[in-house]
Amino acid sequence: MSCCRSNKKKDTVDSEEKKGFLDTLVIGENSNTYAAFDVFVSAMCLISSYFYGYLACGRYGNFNTEKEEGNDVVTTTVFEVFFFIHLLL
Repeated sequence: MSCCRSNKKKDTVDSEEKKGFLDTLVIGENSNTYAAFDVFVSAMCLISSYFYGYLACGRYGNFNTEKEEGNDVVTTTVFEVFFFIHLLL
């Protein structure tokens, strides 16, 4: 029987190691990482609404140069990527 117990203990250790590795890949709803990311996305929601308002106000104006429009595209893409990641979580 002692050999059976040692096998069970070894299996338990292996499953704990696998579980530990999988825990590093999965972000739980109660983890500090998810809470910080959620606060970050909430702040981005507030900031992006003003940014999108700024874009809407200057849509038909001639005061935007090509360089500024490129920065607007990059900023919009950053907002949308973070919102998409939040959607997936």
